[in-house]
Amino acid sequence: MLKFKKSSEQVSSLKTVGTVSSLVGTNGYHELASEKNFKGEMLNGILTQKKVSIKLVNADGDYQYITCSKPVSVWLRESSSETELKERLANLSAFPILELPQFDVVTKEPVMVDDEETGESIQLVLYSISFTGGTDMSSTRTTVTAEMIKQEVVKRSIKFEDLIAL
Repeated sequence: MLKFKKSSEQVSSLKTVGTVSSLVGTNGYHELASEKNFKGEMLNGILTQKKVSIKLVNADGDYQYITCSKPVSVWLRESSSETELKERLANLSAFPILELPQFDVVTKEPVMVDDEETGESIQLVLYSISFTGGTDMSSTRTTVTAEMIKQEVVKRSIKFEDLIAL
């Protein structure tokens, strides 16, 4: 028998620490970290591109480098012109920055590091500029009415010949 589960909002296990613009603040800015990082470099005749890094600078001139997720990096590099790249970089202001706790690939245990300020052992956390998660599918919702339940199933006739593969 078909069993329904309790409905709940889809929740991401990743924590958002704010958007690029909210972290940079008024009179701050963001820019590509370097041309080499954005364009990549040739290694043994092969173009190697890492994730795009962005330099975030607040109004006081303090800065932090944050990498973009792989999909955002690809999206930025797919820009067909300098104008389109500038538009996409401007759009980056509204993108969330996610906290990514790090785990050992083999043991699945948290990767621990010493906190520079307290000296305590804490889990390593990286940050990534990402597209907004989740998709609102409510525009495709159909609410079932009593009339719909009473509707007869449309009967269709099928020709046996149509079912035989030639």
